Amino acid sequence: MKIIRAVLVAALACSIQICVAQESASTSENVQSPANEPNPLLVLKMGDEITVLYPDLYEAPRLNSINSEWIKSIELIGPEESMRLYGEHGRDGAIVLEFKEGLALAKETLIRPK
Repeated sequence: MKIIRAVLVAALACSIQICVAQESASTSENVQSPANEPNPLLVLKMGDEITVLYPDLYEAPRLNSINSEWIKSIELIGPEESMRLYGEHGRDGAIVLEFKEGLALAKETLIRPK
């Protein structure tokens, strides 16, 4: 079980690093992603509080602002279930990030109303 958990943590850290590198590259080139590129909804779980970062209500956090040390777990939700849970905003699926307890900094950094 410990080995599986270690592998999952390593895979998550690598995924975040790849996303950050891609975001940095696209930001530095000042290129916008194509309109048909999937854009999954981001859902943040902090203790008992769940915040769905709907694009019309919240600014999307930059991936490099998410410290991998803050993350307790990550869950990917497919488009069908995501639409059932979150409506049309979930049409491209959802990424649910669960954070470790006591991370007020994560909340202040990631949740920014428009």
